[in-house]
Amino acid sequence: MSENKSQTPAQNTPENSEKKKVSLFALIVVLVVAVIVMVALFVRSNNLSSQLDEVNGQLAASNTELQQTIADKETAQAELTTAQNDLREAQLVLEESTAKVAELEAQLVVLNDENEANKAQVETLTAELDTAKANQAAAQGYLDNVSAQLDELMQNLGLAQSALNGEATEEPAVEPAVTEEPAVTEEPAVEPEATEEPAVEPEATEEPTAEPEATEEPT
Repeated sequence: MSENKSQTPAQNTPENSEKKKVSLFALIVVLVVAVIVMVALFVRSNNLSSQLDEVNGQLAASNTELQQTIADKETAQAELTTAQNDLREAQLVLEESTAKVAELEAQLVVLNDENEANKAQVETLTAELDTAKANQAAAQGYLDNVSAQLDELMQNLGLAQSALNGEATEEPAVEPAVTEEPAVTEEPAVEPEATEEPAVEPEATEEPTAEPEATEEPT
């Protein structure tokens, strides 16, 4: 019995050593795998950080382009408002010129029915009528010009809106149109019609229908 007990540790020692070696090898393998995984995770983390920095840079650039697009849109809207105001003003001038033409034509019809003593006044009113028609044509041309500018601004505003919705890379095409808008300053061509009308007053003493107050026509 004592001999068997003394032999048991001797027999178990190689097995235990083998098990320890296997366990140690397994532990080493696990550690190596863990190190490899950690290195891979570290590399992956660096790659993700680089990609994140790149995405942040692209996002900053996109935000800058978006702000520029918004600014361009606001500029286009302001110019559109100005063009609309100019269009309304041109329409008012055209209406006034049309009313003046109608008034002078009515006066001309009345004066043509008067006796020959009023020929000088008829000639004066005819000249004023021609001037008023010329002013009407000028006002119509100005209205057409402002309408064309308004259409162009509407197109630029549409481009700015499209760029704001996701096409910001095409937005710089809007800017050249903005610099061409001052063409609206042609409006004073309507004003000269009021300078020639006082010629009606000297002969108005015999014809109340001539309405000399027409010389106060606002332009």
